[in-house]
Amino acid sequence: MEAPVQHRQLTVGSLTRSYRVFVPPTLDRRRAVPLILALHGGANTVDDLVKTTQFDRFAATDEFIVAYPEGVGGYWNAGFCCGPAARDGVDDLGFLDALLDRMQADYRIDASRVFLAGASNGAIMAYRFACQRADRVTAVGAVAGAMLVEECRPSRPVSVLEVHGKADTSLPFNGGVSFRGPPWPPRRCPRRPRSSGAGPR
Repeated sequence: MEAPVQHRQLTVGSLTRSYRVFVPPTLDRRRAVPLILALHGGANTVDDLVKTTQFDRFAATDEFIVAYPEGVGGYWNAGFCCGPAARDGVDDLGFLDALLDRMQADYRIDASRVFLAGASNGAIMAYRFACQRADRVTAVGAVAGAMLVEECRPSRPVSVLEVHGKADTSLPFNGGVSFRGPPWPPRRCPRRPRSSGAGPR
């Protein structure tokens, strides 16, 4: 029996990409199970996300598989940003496509329960994937993200849960200039986000 945590690689174009997989040791391999692709934030790592989300613990309890792909230089090419991944035009859409293919080949994945979870730059990447690969994802859970795809026309509806604090100075809730420099979100966005009214008053 394989260890619950596996560190693996796959080649996309000219790049060798890394990812971490957690498979609960008690998982019934005979039935199809949900999959979460968990995308770390900018300048963060897979290990950071494993610690902050505790997805492994929840996966063991609720019987799903988690794959944590690693961005290039700690970043994702989410289109509008970020870091060296965007600057160098890294094919992160291709990477996530290839990772999904690999996960579906290696495990019995329920294609109707494939979820993307991301933080910050990882959340922006999750939105991009949902816009351009809606046929492969059921829902997105985003923390401190933003929809920065210039034209988002998904082939089918994708459910979204966005958690975003009003005190965020990296991706300001109401837009504007972040402490990182660029205006956020880009002026092409047709409307500003609305608050649910939840949280401290």
